[in-house]
Amino acid sequence: MKSLSHDILPLVTRRSLKEFGRNLRIARIRRRLPVASMAERCGVSVATWRRIEQGDPTVAIGAWAMALFILGDATALSGVLAPGVDEVGMVMDESRLPRRVRSRASERSGEPIQGPMPTWLPAEAGLPTDTRGSTDQTDDEGGSDAT
Repeated sequence: MKSLSHDILPLVTRRSLKEFGRNLRIARIRRRLPVASMAERCGVSVATWRRIEQGDPTVAIGAWAMALFILGDATALSGVLAPGVDEVGMVMDESRLPRRVRSRASERSGEPIQGPMPTWLPAEAGLPTDTRGSTDQTDDEGGSDAT
């Protein structure tokens, strides 16, 4: 029975898989690995390996990942849609950012913000770690202003 993925995959995706398969074939040939050896190392049959090289979308992604590992590019899949390179995701995030940021009531009143320093704020920022009850101020070297 033919899988539905052949029918529902967009043309651009089918072409991409075929190109990926061709690239794997070229890499295998450059490394002088016979088909039978490559299939054995990947843990798949020769027929499945041929389907990988043809870009068949029904082959399990684990087989493709194993092929990348054997050919020396084990981390290639981890870069796919990584947060730093996901342009569509970054554009979507940017469109959801608020257009206006309102300050807290305590910031508007001039009172110091109570509570611990946020963990994302580096200690080197030069801000005191706790503003409650602290009257001593220190200079940049960490010494006291009072002499």
